[in-house]
Order: sequence, then structure tokens, then C-alpha cells
Amino acid sequence: MCSGLTLEIEGLPLNGEQVPPHEEVGPITIKLTNNTGGDITIEELDFLLKVTDEFSNLPDVTPYMVPNIPTNSEPLFESHEGDNHYYNIDELMTGNVLANGQEVVILAFSIFPPEGLENLEGLSYLSVEFFRIKYSDSSGSVCCGVDVSGTIEQMHFLGELPCTFSTPYVSFDLVPLAAGTAALEDCEVGFNVVIRIQDDILGGGLSNVEFEQIYLEIETPVTGNMMHSEVIPDPVSGFVVCPATTCPSTGSSCYECGGDRVIFDFDNPAMPLILDDGEYFTVILSGLNGSLDDAEIKQAKFRLKGEQNACIPNIIANQPGDFPLESGCNFCNSVQIELADYGQYETPPPPPLATCEKGFSVYLNTSDISENYSHIAAELMVSTSGNVSLSGNSDLCSLCLTQNGETFTFDYTPQFPFTYPRVRLFDVIVTGVGCIESAMFTASTEVTLTTSSGALTCNPKENSPNNPLQQGGLCTTCFAGQYTVGGNIHNENGIGINVPVQGIGGEDSGIFIVGEVESSSDCDPFNDQQANCTDITSTAGACDGSYEFEINCNTDDEFTVIPWKDINPTNGVTTFDMVLIQKHILGISILNSPYKIFAADVDKSTTVTTFDLVQLQKIILQIITEFPGDQSSWRFIDATYQFPDPLNPWVETFPECIHVDLSNQQGQANVDFVAVKIGDVNNSHNCSMLTSDNTEDRSPGFSFVLGEIKEMADGTIELPIFAGSAEPIVAWQMGLKFDTRFLRLVEANAGDIVGMTNQNLGLTELDKGHIRALWYSPDTRMMSFESEPAVLTLRFERLQHFDDISEVFRLDDTVLRCEAYKEDGTVRPIHFIASNQAPLSITDSSSFFARVSPNPFSQGLSLEVNMPVASRLEIVFADRFGRQVGRWEGNIEAGFHSVNMEEADRWPSGMYHWQARIANGEVSGQVLKQ
Repeated sequence: MCSGLTLEIEGLPLNGEQVPPHEEVGPITIKLTNNTGGDITIEELDFLLKVTDEFSNLPDVTPYMVPNIPTNSEPLFESHEGDNHYYNIDELMTGNVLANGQEVVILAFSIFPPEGLENLEGLSYLSVEFFRIKYSDSSGSVCCGVDVSGTIEQMHFLGELPCTFSTPYVSFDLVPLAAGTAALEDCEVGFNVVIRIQDDILGGGLSNVEFEQIYLEIETPVTGNMMHSEVIPDPVSGFVVCPATTCPSTGSSCYECGGDRVIFDFDNPAMPLILDDGEYFTVILSGLNGSLDDAEIKQAKFRLKGEQNACIPNIIANQPGDFPLESGCNFCNSVQIELADYGQYETPPPPPLATCEKGFSVYLNTSDISENYSHIAAELMVSTSGNVSLSGNSDLCSLCLTQNGETFTFDYTPQFPFTYPRVRLFDVIVTGVGCIESAMFTASTEVTLTTSSGALTCNPKENSPNNPLQQGGLCTTCFAGQYTVGGNIHNENGIGINVPVQGIGGEDSGIFIVGEVESSSDCDPFNDQQANCTDITSTAGACDGSYEFEINCNTDDEFTVIPWKDINPTNGVTTFDMVLIQKHILGISILNSPYKIFAADVDKSTTVTTFDLVQLQKIILQIITEFPGDQSSWRFIDATYQFPDPLNPWVETFPECIHVDLSNQQGQANVDFVAVKIGDVNNSHNCSMLTSDNTEDRSPGFSFVLGEIKEMADGTIELPIFAGSAEPIVAWQMGLKFDTRFLRLVEANAGDIVGMTNQNLGLTELDKGHIRALWYSPDTRMMSFESEPAVLTLRFERLQHFDDISEVFRLDDTVLRCEAYKEDGTVRPIHFIASNQAPLSITDSSSFFARVSPNPFSQGLSLEVNMPVASRLEIVFADRFGRQVGRWEGNIEAGFHSVNMEEADRWPSGMYHWQARIANGEVSGQVLKQ
């Protein structure tokens, strides 16, 4: 046994602590420490790591050597069979010298959560079975075994296991209700949650089975106005012990519903739930427009009477065609109902609204004046914010309009049927401090028409092309108090960040000013709290992060400023960010600011792990289009906040909004925030473009070779793509576009290259002819690519004849920036060359692009352009006030060029906007003069 050498496994929860399901654990490392009293030179070592999967539901473990060894060094031999991972290594680090007291990490890996329902239990035992080492020290050569008794660990994911008993065999099934079912009223859809209780030995269903616990969580994504209405038990089933509930539920029953979830939660050992095979409860949804897109059981468990533990039942998969379920409303063919500005279509206009009043009108429109109205009914539900008062008025029939809180009901039966192309039914008026955020017609909105074939009752469909509630709602702006709040929003380098108002009510982006929020920790601009004064503003535009907003409010003098921006998730995000995050995880190069570490937490787990890399890769490849974990694409932190531990920004909750007390002042101008772009750890985001302005070397670039097309036996063609440059790089990414009129992708396979698998391919937009691919070095060291094997092989079906592959297949920066990266972040543009070394045209004029370099700059500014074809180029620079400060124009041949802007050396410090134009293309951006 070796004396003075110790072996440890690190990165696991302490003392066998259970891990919540669906949370990755890692990186887990194996570490060797030298306490022999002197330096040793390692000549060779081998060891066997055992990682079990006790319940056979964990993803495969893929250990990897950490980058202590020279580039391209690999183990002498490694083997991976089932739970066992064997390694024989002769190069561990440069010189293989391990100093006394020094430690070295040999292996790293992660354990991912179980695959299946979200409450599935997982268990793994980890141990190093043996560890042998040969080394030399001052006394000579030593060959011995290291004590591995301290390397036995356990990894336990919290949850339940699938049921193992055969009687009763319990499963759950989601059965859609057919249109016209008695349980459904107009504009309703629904499904039954059916329990199957079978005797798996004798066959047949079972009765009177006692359940002490049943838990189901069902995800129900909807579109349009569709929403949960109620959950109803089958009246002759055991489920009736849980009373029916209307949605959203109050928690008084076993049923919880609302949002996109339905939960059944029964747990009562004293009075078990007694059920028969086939019993069910029903989930009802309603809405004038919309659909229930799907229903999926996300968590499920039950415990029989007398059993100690709960277990997971079988889940019967939905059948093709079960979903979506469309609303069965009876929409009229010719009649529509509309929200419009107050009296918008009236001639002469109606009396003007009083000071401080805002309003809108409800119109009924028809395209067939041969049909007469014999009855009109409309029910409108509005949603408000702030402290407002609502009222209604109808010139058509004042006694026909009633109001109950925020619901207006109009019921009109004319003495004689009539028709008119557009009829103003009633008006809704708002006063006070706040907004009408939205309005929705209910299923009670209907008309009865007298037609040539008799009476017809139908639902008019809403069509509001000029909806006055679309842009942030209809808000009153007449207040007694007037305040001013302003500041600056910038990244950690001081570059201004644009926060526009975008989306309905700022749902995508905006700076929210909210009155009377009790705590600055409440930084959600979309919470249910009804503030008296709430408004939204934006920054000045472009890369100017300044904002100033006048607040008119006669009830509040304390406000909370909450920036929000959830657009363009790929802005500033490249494969090089993945390299920097990997270096941080492995401890090679720690991210040098808490903002960068925060940006690396892609999944919003308050840690930086390899799972963040998995999610970031999916974002780049557009396999997913939003960050996971309700993560917005931008986060904002109070600029005055000091992180207690810069290496752990989550050690305490940091402020993402700022409380402003204006009780003793009329304004505050320094409400500043630091903006963090999630996933972008090198601050390469750009205010005007979705791409970055990294420092680039535009010559000679990094090339890939299109191999010879191979005709396959099944009539398809195979196109290999090889690396054509020997220059070492640390990562690359490329966007490919094929003409869908000529080609259909049959198969795409990653090459046999370290760090390259089919998970590195994005194939979600094949209907547009888009393919995305990326690679980064697993050990974050630069690697030279050989000419063999192919990095990517594509197999196409040829739909039409073409003469040359370059006519129908090319690189395309609009799909994904085509770039290779060196270890220092230098960008190399990617080119295609044919197998005979003849250059290929990679883009048309729509792919024209330009970039400034360097950015920021103090002296020596140039603009680098890619000209797909010869064209006249015009470049204009302007200051923040739009005044032209620099200009260049001339004819340029196709290819890469650099234009020096010598006058830029004389510009004062500040932000400048630039624009480069050719005949069929235009690119713009910003540059900072320091």
C-alpha cells in the first residue's frame, strides 16, 4: 500500500444527502494528493471507477480527463463497460512531477437525474475499486496501490420508484371528451383522468381498491382565450369525496387548477379513497377562441392501504389525434364584434369624454345586410390595474347595459329586427389612476339573426384591428402628483444597454415604474399586486442606456423601478462563451467578475455546472428558443450593490429592482442598473444586431472542405465536410443553408472527433433549409483538425437536378455566425473550399456584413467588410445626436476588406453609430470611443 498518497472523490452532496429530482450533480472529481514528504515523478497509473445505476433509470455517465496533460495527450488505454470505467495513464501533467503537498484532479464527470416522470427516484453508488501507481522519488522507483477505502460514495435523487407488484396493476389515462359530450357546454373542451386498476394475473378490472394517497400533476398548455373552468368528479365514483372545484381553485378541495397545471392531491391514511377500475374525474376548459394543445402527466404516485411507501404508476401514452382540442364555439359567418377607440366610426362624433376620462367603444359589424338582428347579447370582462373606476354607456339602449364590477352585460331585443353594417353597442369609460389592461368577450356573447332560412343564433368572433388596449392597455394620465425618475442602464464595462418597450404591456421588454411596492425584493413587474400607479418607459435608444420618466401620481410617493428584457436570447451568445464557461467549471480560468458568473448560470439554478453548457448549446443551435427555469434573456442588478463574495454572486439575494422614496423630493436621477446578458460571459452582445462585435482577424480565415459527393445505393447523395485548416482552434460554429427546392435532408451525422456528437447539431428548421453545427474543445485547449475524418456528413435526397453543389448549399451567417475561435477569443471567419481547392461562393448579397475593430477603441479604428459581390460601398458614422462625423465611399471587389477611418482618432470620447450599405444590403452598429 502506498504511503503518503491519498485519493478522494469530491463534488457529491455531504453525508449521502438526497438530491431533488431533475437536478444535475457535478462536476464530480477524483483527486490524488501527494503527502509523501517529497516530490514524486509519476511514471504510470491505472484505476477502475465504478458508477452504478441501481434502478436502471439514470443517463450514462461519461467521465473525462481534466486538462492537466499536454494538448492532444490521451490515456494509454481506457475501457467503459456497464458500470465500470478503466483508465491506464502515463501522462498526467507536464513533466508528470507532483510536488509534496500538491494535489491533481485526474477525472471529472456529472451524474444527471433520472429519465422519466419528474418525481422518479434514482440511486447510484460510486467507488474507486483499485488505484495503482508507479512513480519515482529520491529513493528510487516505487510501485504500489493507493488506499481506496475512502472513495465509496452514494448519490440519491429524491422521489419514488415505479410500482413492482402486479395486482393491482394501476395506471392512469387521459381521455379527451368528444365534441357534443353532455359534460361540455358551448365553447368548452375537456378530458377525463381515468384510473385503470387491473388484475395482471387473472385479468379483468378490480373494485373497492383502497388508496391512502394519490398525487397527479398534469401539464395543460393552452392557446388563445382558453382557460381552466372547473374540475368535476364522476358523480358515481370514489372521486366524489373530493368536491368539484371552479378554477382558479382556492385549495379547498383535492383539485388545484389554474395557469397551465391541474393537480390532484389526496393523502388521508385514516379515510382511504375507495376506487373501481375505470373511475375518473373530468377537467373542463373554456374559451371563445383557442385550444388545449396537449395534456401530459408530469408527476404521479400512489400508496395503497397497508403499504409503507408510495410508488409510480404506469402512464398510458396519449394516442395520435387526441390533442389539440379546439373550442367548439358556434361563430357567425358574417357577424364580428370589435373593440375600437371611443366613437371611432361615428359621424358626427359622440360627445367628448371629460377631462381625466379614457374610453373605448364596442361595435357589432356585419358583411351581410340581408340578415337582420332580432336579439343581441354581449358580455365583456375587463381587467384593470391601479386605482381606477369603470362606467358604461349605451346610446343604442341605455337600459340594456348593466355592470357588475369589471363585467359589462348588454342584452338588447329590438322592437323590429334591423340591420346595419356597423352598430355601436356601448362604451366603457375609465377614470382614476391606472389602466384597463385587457378585455375579453365571454361565451355569452351571441346574436340571433333573421335569415331567409329562419332564425340563426351564433357567436360573433372578435376582430379588433385597431384595439385600443394593444399597446400597454388604456391608461388614465390625469394625476395631481408629478415626479421624475431617471438613470442609466449599462453593462459591467459601462456600455449603455437599450431597453425598449416591446410586447403587450411590456411583456417582452420595458422599464417598469411601480408605485407602493412594499419591498425592493419584489422585483417581478408581472406579479398580481395591484399598485396604485404603474407605468412603463424605455431607454433613449440604440446603445444609450439613459432613461428619464415623468410619473404623474396623486396617491403614491414611493416607487420601485424594475427593468425587464426578454428578447433575442442569442444576442452575444457564441460557442466561445461555452469555452469560457467550461474553463470556469474546471477551474482553469475562473470568470473574473460576479456578473460574468451570473451570466453563466443559464438554467437559473444559482450554480454554474455542465448542465448550463447543455442548455446554452441548445440555445445556440435553436433547439430551444428560450432560456430554461423562467430565465429571462437579460437580468438587471442595482449598480450600487457590492457582492459580498465576487466568486459566488448568490451568497445573498441581490437587488434586481430599486426602491425610490420621493416623499421629500420631486425626482431622483441616479437609479442605475448593471445589465447582464445571460449566456454571454465575454460581453459581446450588441444593441442593434443579434450578433457580436468581437475583435476579428479577417485573413486568412478558417476553411472547411466540401468533399466529393457520393451517390448512394438508395438514390440519395452523401456530402462529407472536412476541416481544411491546420491552425489550432478552441471552438467553431457554422450555419448552413440548403435550397429546399432541390434538396431534402435525410440524415446528418457528426464526425468521429473528440467533443463532437449529434448533440452538436441543430436540425429544428429543416423546413427552411437551415442546419446549425458547433464544436468546442472538451478540455478547452486549442486543437488542430486533421484532414480526416469528416467533421460532418450530410445525406440528402435530390429533388431536382443541379450542376454544382454550391448552387444549392452554402454557409449562411443569418442562420448562425460562421466563425472559428482561438484560445484568446480571436475570431476567424469560416470559408468553404471545394475538394479541388477552388473557392466557393458562400453567401449572396443578403449575407453582406461589416464590423468595426477594435470596439471599444481609442486610436486606429477600421471597418472590416465581407463583399459577396463587387459593389459600391458607402460607410457613414454619426454621433449620438445623429450628426455625421465620418464618411467613406467607393467601389470594392468581392472578398474581405478593411477600411481605415483615420478621422476617428480626432473624435471626442463617446458612443457613435455606424452604417455600411451596398446595393442589396445594409448593416449598422455602434462603437465606443474611449
